[in-house]
Amino acid sequence: GATYPFTMIGHRPKSGQSALIQTVIIPLRMNFVGFGVNFDISHSFDPTPAVANTIASPLYVPAQFPNGFGQFTDQMQRAAFWNYMDPDHDWHVRMDEPTVLPTIDIEVTQETGTLSQDSAGNYFGDVLIDFMDSQARTILQFLNLGFDTLPIFVTDDVTAEALGYHTAFTVQDSGGHTRLQTFIYTSWLDPALVPPIFADVSTFNHELAEWLNDPFVNNVVP
Repeated sequence: GATYPFTMIGHRPKSGQSALIQTVIIPLRMNFVGFGVNFDISHSFDPTPAVANTIASPLYVPAQFPNGFGQFTDQMQRAAFWNYMDPDHDWHVRMDEPTVLPTIDIEVTQETGTLSQDSAGNYFGDVLIDFMDSQARTILQFLNLGFDTLPIFVTDDVTAEALGYHTAFTVQDSGGHTRLQTFIYTSWLDPALVPPIFADVSTFNHELAEWLNDPFVNNVVP
C-alpha cells in the first residue's frame, strides 16, 4: 500500500501530449599528453566520428521497432506506459534535432588518466570520473543553456572509469535563483574495436533511458 513518488521527463502519459526534448551535444577532444615510461607518448582522440554516429542513431533518427516507428527511447517509454496513456495513444517523448557545439579540447596527464593499446595498436583512454565531472561542470558554467536543455558530453574511445553516467547538480542563474542542472556524459567506442555490448551508442542509449526515467537521480523505488 506504499506510494513511491518519482520524477520523469515529459507530460503525464494520460495527457496525450507530446514532449520535445532539446539537447546540446558537446564534443570533447581528449588530448593525452606525456604518457609512457619516458613521458614521450601523446595521443588525441577526435570526437567527430562519435558525434556523427550519435546523431545518425535511432536515438535521434526514427526507426522501426516492434511497437511502432519512432525514436528508440520514445518507443521504449510508449511500450512501458501503453496501458496508462491516453486512449488514442498520442503520448510521446521525442528528441529534437540536437545542437552541436564546437569541439572543446581537454588535456589529460598521467595524474588524471591512463592510455593503453590493444594487441593491434589501437589506443584507448580512460580518465578519472571526478576529473571528467569537474570538466563538464566547469564548461556548463560558460554555456548559459536553457533550463530545459539537456547537455550531452561525448568522447571517442575514451571512458571515465565508467562508460558513461548522468547526474544533476545545483546551479545559480543570472537572477540569483537556484535550480538543478542535469547532464549526460557518454563514451562512444568504435564497433570495430570492442564487443557490441559496449560499442557505438549502447552507452548513450543506456544513459538517455535512465535520464528520462530518473533525471535528478533521486527516484526511490522498491
